[in-house]
Amino acid sequence: MAEIFQNELESIFVTLRGSTWALEPEVNTVIEEFERLVEASTRLRHVERKSALQILFSSRAIDSLFTFVVNRNRLANGQPLAGNVTIGQGINETRGYLNPFVVQDLEEHVRDNRNRYLHQAGIFPSIEDMELFLLATAIGIGELVIAIP
Repeated sequence: MAEIFQNELESIFVTLRGSTWALEPEVNTVIEEFERLVEASTRLRHVERKSALQILFSSRAIDSLFTFVVNRNRLANGQPLAGNVTIGQGINETRGYLNPFVVQDLEEHVRDNRNRYLHQAGIFPSIEDMELFLLATAIGIGELVIAIP
């Protein structure tokens, strides 16, 4: 596994496990999903299969985390819960809490790449795309943990 890839995953784990959200079952499920991503990275040798599983696991994890964050924030503000939230919806609902550059990276490297790789046959993420996906995810998670207690 590439060093950058490993560092970004470790950053995600440290941020989530050290957050006030760490005891929430939904966040533990997200952590477990990121652990599946690590397993796929280390166990599989077939590049396309590995990259497809990596984007699937990381996308499900970030979708689930955004669902948790959006619903937590809505609950705190007396608003109705959102149900399942996609990356795009999550970015839109948390935009006011995030640095605009973080929002741009989440849109470009997470939402757009997720949509490209999950909705187009025969297209697979490169190692660099996965690293950018995880870097933007790690930075976004870090900001969300601080902004939405």
